[in-house]
Amino acid sequence: GTGAPGEDDGPALEATFNRPNGIAASPGGGELWVNDLTEGQGLGRGRSVVTVRRIHLLSLGDVLASVDPAADASAIEEAYRTYHDMRSGEDSSAGAIALGYQWLTAGRIAHGVTLFRLNGENFPDDANAQFHLGEAYRYTGRPDEAAAQYRTVLRLDPDHANAAARLAQVTGG
Repeated sequence: GTGAPGEDDGPALEATFNRPNGIAASPGGGELWVNDLTEGQGLGRGRSVVTVRRIHLLSLGDVLASVDPAADASAIEEAYRTYHDMRSGEDSSAGAIALGYQWLTAGRIAHGVTLFRLNGENFPDDANAQFHLGEAYRYTGRPDEAAAQYRTVLRLDPDHANAAARLAQVTGG
C-alpha cells in the first residue's frame, strides 16, 4: 500500500506504516509485515494499540523439507505440485536447485532427481533449470538423458559454455 487512506495499492517496497492496518512485503517476498489497529472499549473509546506482525510465508524448500526422507518420489511430486498450485507464478527455481543438490549429496537420489525434473518441467524455458536437470542425470549415471538436457540448454542458450562442455563430456566428443 501507499500509506494513503483508502484502498490504494502501490509497490510493496514503497509501503509505509503511517496509518494503521497496512501491509508490506519483504524485498525477497518471503515475509509480510502487517500493522494492525486494535481499538479499545468501543470505537473511539479506550486505549487503541497498533501492533506490527511479521508473517513468514512458507517457501518451496520449507514444504519439501517436511516430506519424509523414506517416502517415495511421488510424495515429492505431490508436495511440489500442491505448492505450485497454491502459489502459481512464483519463481522457485533457485531454491529447488539448491535443495536438489542437498538431497543428491545426502543420498536422497530419487528425491533429488525428481525435484530437478519437476523444476525443469515447471520452468521449460529456463536454461539454468534445464542445465541442472542434466547435471542430476549425469551425476546419477544417466548420460543419454544428461546429453538430451544439455542439448535443450544449448537450444535455449547457444552460448551456455558449461552445457557445451558437459555435452562433450557425456558424449565422448
